[in-house]
Amino acid sequence: MGSYYEGERVFGSYGDELEYSFSRFLDTRISIEASPFVGIKAFIGYRIPITSYSIYNLTDEKMAYERNTPFVYAGISGSLQLIFPFNESVFYRYYNERDNRLRKARRSDSPTAYESIVYDYPGTPYAEEAGERLEYIFYSRAMNGTMAKCDEYQSRYPEGKYVKIVKTRRDLLEEETAYLKAIKGSTPELEDFMKNYPDGKYTGKARALRDKLLEEIEFRAYQGALNGTFDSCDLYIERYPSGKYIGEVKSLRADKLANAENDLYNSAINGSFIE
Repeated sequence: MGSYYEGERVFGSYGDELEYSFSRFLDTRISIEASPFVGIKAFIGYRIPITSYSIYNLTDEKMAYERNTPFVYAGISGSLQLIFPFNESVFYRYYNERDNRLRKARRSDSPTAYESIVYDYPGTPYAEEAGERLEYIFYSRAMNGTMAKCDEYQSRYPEGKYVKIVKTRRDLLEEETAYLKAIKGSTPELEDFMKNYPDGKYTGKARALRDKLLEEIEFRAYQGALNGTFDSCDLYIERYPSGKYIGEVKSLRADKLANAENDLYNSAINGSFIE
């Protein structure tokens, strides 16, 4: 196995049965330099110390080996380190584990599975894909759920990819909740709703319902004027000076007044004869 030193990198060919360059498999957290031996068997060297693995804490000219992990680490100097596999099957099993976990997470589509990948492999393509899928799951819950689900997404992803869409969804749900509450009340509740949501999705419906309720109230006052006393007409005229039935009620009031005066006149006449 030959090798050479170039700047702060060490490269060399690897003559055993490894079929791929390490540059395809090494954890991106270690900031590996790309191998110049593209397409052939190779090992790669890089600077130390690297805090991801304690084995890199080596002194000058001291060799160190760790056979309880997938790799053998050989200390070259205080500033360089070589890495090469001592067991090919362990090497593949170690890196296939991440692929397998991601495949299982895709099948289950479980937030917990994606979260564990993000936590265990930060900065890797695995974590990136898992993180994107995890955010989409919470986005879907928000778009098909309650305001609480929208709040959950906004709390987890305040700068998220879908934050504007989720905010719009939450605002609509809030308005809908207020509308459903308002229509169970009377005109003051509907007017408060229209004041709070002047350009809302349900403002037109609230206004139409408010107007209908007001018409019903006015109609009841009109019915009272028709079937009631002279005072009932005055009450309608006072409340609805420009009302739908104002002309009819005023005419009715005049008739009631004339009848009352006529009854009073007749009573007076009849009373005088009795005396």
